[in-house]
Amino acid sequence: AHLVDAVRHPLVVLDAQWRIHAANRAFRAWFAADSADVVGRSLREWENGPWALPQVRSALDGVLADDTRVTDLEVEAALQGPGVRAILCDVRRLYLPGLEAAHLLLTLEDVTDRRRAERRLREANLHLARQVEEGRSELAVVRTTAQREVAARSRVEQRLSHFLDAGPDGFVVVDERGTITYVNLRAEQMFGFPAGELTGAHIEALLPEALRERHRAHRAGYD
Repeated sequence: AHLVDAVRHPLVVLDAQWRIHAANRAFRAWFAADSADVVGRSLREWENGPWALPQVRSALDGVLADDTRVTDLEVEAALQGPGVRAILCDVRRLYLPGLEAAHLLLTLEDVTDRRRAERRLREANLHLARQVEEGRSELAVVRTTAQREVAARSRVEQRLSHFLDAGPDGFVVVDERGTITYVNLRAEQMFGFPAGELTGAHIEALLPEALRERHRAHRAGYD
């Protein structure tokens, strides 16, 4: 009896008529009953519990008849104190010393809080998945917009380049650091550089070496 009472889940030992042979402390606490109130009582007459449900009754009768075992049978049952709870039922045959007839061991586990936590976790995961999907959609819009802007800028630059290349004058475009960012064909021909070689070089590369430092100082005056 002490060993049975040490089990934290409610369990009850039944005979073939579903009369209670023994019930542990957790079972008695569930139904606010003393041992004297439950031992000898038939679950067939006890309406307040999961055994009142057809699937649990069928499991009890089936295990007794076929010597099988039913595990993790989940049902919702109304208990007198806590109300409707999600309960896992485990049913197996049990042979007790000194008794020829087989008995049933019914173990119950209240998984209501676990199911609620699982539901909250699923809802949180769904919410996170929606946020991620919305973020991806927004990112796709930003990426598409940026690609369009880059493409539009590239087209403008190409048209400008074609226009400048067709002119008779040389053009050199320099940024604030003195780095050459664009040179048209006429300028490359004028300075005698191969196509594309001037882009990225400093503007002083186009000057005689003796004038380069003076030009750097002069350019610095524009900062």
